Amino acid sequence: ASSLPHDDRRHSLHVD
Repeated sequence: ASSLPHDDRRHSLHVD
């Protein structure tokens, strides 16, 4: 997720 900015936000939305 560190090297993937878009992926990081996707994970955040998943939790939300």
